[in-house]
Amino acid sequence: MTDPHAKPGPSETPHDSADEYGDTGADVRHVDPESIVSHEGVIQRLEAEVAEWKQRHQRAVADYQNLSRRSRDNECEAQRQGVKDVAAAMVTVLDHLEMALLQDMTRASPEQVRAGVVSIRDEVVRTLARFGLSPVQPKPGDEFNPALHEAVMQAPAPEGQPAGRVVQLFQAGYTLNDRTLRPAKVSVSV
Repeated sequence: MTDPHAKPGPSETPHDSADEYGDTGADVRHVDPESIVSHEGVIQRLEAEVAEWKQRHQRAVADYQNLSRRSRDNECEAQRQGVKDVAAAMVTVLDHLEMALLQDMTRASPEQVRAGVVSIRDEVVRTLARFGLSPVQPKPGDEFNPALHEAVMQAPAPEGQPAGRVVQLFQAGYTLNDRTLRPAKVSVSV
């Protein structure tokens, strides 16, 4: 083991005996002052580069934060606009419901009342279809699709029909732009 305080011998390089700060303990009287000046220029240039990279990094972080905030704001605005469009379209349907409620029911026949309700229902379906809403109404014999149907009951398969088919529709389902909002409630053959 060598003495850490001993001066380097002729076979040792200054780096072999440098302390943790890189000080080799060499005699500074033999250092060329020109080399110190040239190193100061390199240090200043590197410090300037570091400062420039710090500024670039700070600008990039600020740009990212601004973009993120604008994206959130745009998403919220798009959602508000979508809700506004649906609400505006449904106002006409509400107007027709109000007109129906103001009718003198003593003068209307059951057929007329039913026709009015069917007309308003059809208007609601057309209005919501403009926004991507579609009914899911499987017919008896259609293949059961768990992505669109909910089996609320099992029933024996009708003769000649394989298992796993819709036997009866209890409640229509709905999709919005090909995503299931509510599955159709059906009975399924076993």
